[in-house]
Amino acid sequence: MSSVVVVVSGFAQREYPATRAEVSARVEVEGADRREVVERASLLHAELSARAQELSDRGATTRWHADSVSVGTSPFWGPDGVRGADVQRASAGLFLRFSDFAALTEWVTVLASEPLVRLGGVNWDIAEADRGERVAEVRAEAVRDAVSRAEVYAHAAGAGTPALEAIFESGLRPSGGGNGGGGTVFAKGRSFAAASADMAQQDNGFDLTPRPYVVSAEITADFRSN
Repeated sequence: MSSVVVVVSGFAQREYPATRAEVSARVEVEGADRREVVERASLLHAELSARAQELSDRGATTRWHADSVSVGTSPFWGPDGVRGADVQRASAGLFLRFSDFAALTEWVTVLASEPLVRLGGVNWDIAEADRGERVAEVRAEAVRDAVSRAEVYAHAAGAGTPALEAIFESGLRPSGGGNGGGGTVFAKGRSFAAASADMAQQDNGFDLTPRPYVVSAEITADFRSN
């Protein structure tokens, strides 16, 4: 019997408990008077930055930063097509990475109570020091899945144990096969708005339920069996 070429895919996915949460938010103020708009945005941004520094000093966050205030002017058009007074806008951002989820709930509750703050999102994550190990685990599992598949096909065809000849991450096969994506994909949770199913508002604020951090890997592999 001539040798048999077996081409298979391998896939693996694991969920890990989230140990970090990233929150982004923006202070957004608009009005007719530019000076007043900038002053209101700067004042609120400074207050929130001070709160963020307090959280950092408590050890509740592993990283945080604040953006400077940006200012712009937008034209205003009435329903009759007549241009009115320009609208002055000022905004500034904040980003915090939490390791303390109780403090995260405290922070989100504060932001949600501010009408001039837009909460950009809450993404669940794991510690950077653990990420490389988790990715390696899932990649190895994807290869083992491919080996197992190849053995099943080869043995079903009456061939011997297949020998591995090549491995390709998804989208990297020279012939152009694969789905065009990378070999490893991170699903870091959903935005604050999309995660409403995981949140319940209580009398003392939001109850944020951490979503698992998902790591998946996909490959294709070539085997030859005699």
